[in-house]
Order: sequence, then structure tokens, then C-alpha cells
Amino acid sequence: MQLGNRLAECRNKLKWTQLQVAAAMKVPRELVSMWENDNRRPNIRQLEDLAQLFNTSTNYLLGKEMLASEQSRPKILLRGLDNASPEVKAEIDHWAQFLDDWSAVLEDSQSQGRAMPPKSLDHGPDFSDTRSASKLAIDVRSHYGLGLYGLPDLYAFLDEQSVLVCQAKLGSIGDGKEGISGAFYNHDKLGYCILVNAQTSKGRQMFTLAHEFAHALFHYGAHECIISRQGEGSSREQFADAFAAHFLIPSKGLRKVIEETDCTSRLDEYGALILAHYFNVSFAFMLNRLLFEKHISETQKQCWKKYSPRSLARHIGLDSGVFQPRSDAEPYISRYPSSVLKQVRDLIEDDRLSVGQAADLLRLDPITIQSELLQAPAEADVDEQQEAIEFEHTHGSSRL
Repeated sequence: MQLGNRLAECRNKLKWTQLQVAAAMKVPRELVSMWENDNRRPNIRQLEDLAQLFNTSTNYLLGKEMLASEQSRPKILLRGLDNASPEVKAEIDHWAQFLDDWSAVLEDSQSQGRAMPPKSLDHGPDFSDTRSASKLAIDVRSHYGLGLYGLPDLYAFLDEQSVLVCQAKLGSIGDGKEGISGAFYNHDKLGYCILVNAQTSKGRQMFTLAHEFAHALFHYGAHECIISRQGEGSSREQFADAFAAHFLIPSKGLRKVIEETDCTSRLDEYGALILAHYFNVSFAFMLNRLLFEKHISETQKQCWKKYSPRSLARHIGLDSGVFQPRSDAEPYISRYPSSVLKQVRDLIEDDRLSVGQAADLLRLDPITIQSELLQAPAEADVDEQQEAIEFEHTHGSSRL
């Protein structure tokens, strides 16, 4: 069987179209057709990506093996993605491969193994009693000194806790096709690893981060990748949802904020938006929490959820960024946490990693590595220099 036949066989087995494969590979559909007809041959990198996309090996595609071999990464990572589109499957495949590649780069010197929660928070490797979710959320906040009010940037917080958080383009959650908001995996060398759907709003991403953090703390014993998708009704997912709700917006903290603001006498749609902005969550999620805590009625929720949060924010001068979904079509370097990017930069500068190797690791082109990761910082402009001079003369005084 020739290469083209094997490519067509793998594609048809997954019930994908040539157009879907082309979108996942970021090539024209006509090129996929030429590959399958043996009129053109994929290059080495394309062949590796095709093998990864089809969950097989390059040797099988080249006819050197009778059966598709297991990949080097844990096969369990692909569980639950049989019906996913090739684009989404490719994104999760790339994340899975990055985790293994990154652990190989770090080697044993920085390998921490499968992670476990702090002893004071450990309730076993698979705890899913939803009735305890609110108390445990407060316990987690207390352990990390997070108080009861709006949380800091969860991306930075999790990075500080050695949780490796990456982003990927996993499609629109509300389109009824994929519904994947994120994923969690306790890697055998890297520990807690989280994937977030970058095509959702910042507020929605905060919920995903809190949800996956619940998996990390209370479902760390899972040996499979836990895929979080819309409509999933498992006990794990229900617990993680409940934990995230109370972790992001504690009941007591919400009540105090409402009492301390102008929302006390009249909580309207703008007040709800201000609360969402303060807690750094989506407008829809805030409405659900307000209803659950009996601060608004079902009628109010149904009425207010029809409004565009971005429009409401502009009306009262709030930054609408927290409510704005991303729609970037191309890979971007910010999908990786700052700690990883800094380490990659250091490895390149220490001649332990070439620019080409870094590009392959991060699945970016060398030009992006050079221009965004290695480029020297621009000099301060006039206003920035003036501000620096001004503070040099304050010497910590309180005159400002």
C-alpha cells in the first residue's frame, strides 16, 4: 500500500474530509488531495504532523509497519476525542507532544514527577463530593492566602505554583460541536498541566482555570487526560464546576462587595457587570452566581443575559477586554506561560538549545522566535524616561 492510500485510509477511518485535514495541517485542500493521489509527497515535518493527527506512526504511513504503532506519549491522552474535529484534535495532540518534548528538554534535573496537593488540602486522589465544594474552595483560598475577594491573575498564580498552563484554539464552546473549554493532565515528569481554550473570553478562561485547578487538587490520581467539555455530567465535572464557582466568587465575599458598593440599594445589569469585572469573570457566570446566592431573581437574569457585556462595559467606561473572546487564527507565542518562554530564552542564550530546536519545540517559525523571544527590549521613550527620573528623586517619600 502506498503512502497516499494509507493517508486516505487513516482519514476515512476517522470520517474526516480532506478539507478538515487541510485546516488542521494549515495547507490547501488541493495539497491533501495530491498527497492521497501520490502526486505530491509531504515533507518530513508534514509527515510527522500527519502521523500525530491520525494517531499512528510515520513508519506505518511509509509502509514500513503493517500496523500503526503506539506513539511515544501516553495513548490515554487521546481518550474522549474520537468525535472531535481534526483541528481540535491536532491542537490537543500538539499540546500533548509539547509536554513530552518539554520534559525531555528539562531532563531529570527539573523533573518533579506526578504532583500531589498540599497535605492540608489532600482529600484523596479522586474526591468528587459536590456538597463539600464550597467549603473546600474557601479552604484552598485560605491555604494560598487569597482572601474572599477578587482573585489576582490566575495565569500568574498557577505559574507561581508550578502548574504548567498552556492555551490552544479549541473552538467556540457555544457552537454545539466541540464544547471543549480545557483539559487537565498530571504528567509523570512535569506534574500538573492545564490546557485552556484561548478562543473564549478572559472571564470565561478564569472559570476554566479554576475548574482545572479543582481537577489538579482533587483528581490528581487520574492517569488519563481529563477533557472538560460542555454538557459533561460526570461527578468529577460537576464537582469541578461547583468548586470553580465558589473559588472565583465566595458567597461571603460577594455579599460584602455588594454591601460596600452602590449595588446595595439597587442591583441592576450595570451593577452585575461591575461585579463581574471586579471578580474578573464573565457576565453570564456572574448572573448565575447572583441568582444562586439570591441577590437577583430568575426574571432579572433572563432579562439581563440578553445584553452584550461588551456594550454595557463601554457605556460605563469599563475595560471590555475581560468580556472579549479571542479569534486569532494563527499560532501565537503567548499560548505558553511566561516561565516556559523565559526558560527557552535562557536555554538559547546558554547555547543549550538552537533557534531551530526552540521553533520545533514551540511549533513556531524561527522568525517569531527571533523577533518576539530574543529581540532586545526597546529603549524607554521620553515619557517613560521622565517618569523614571521623577521617582528617582522621591527616594521613597510620600509626597506623591
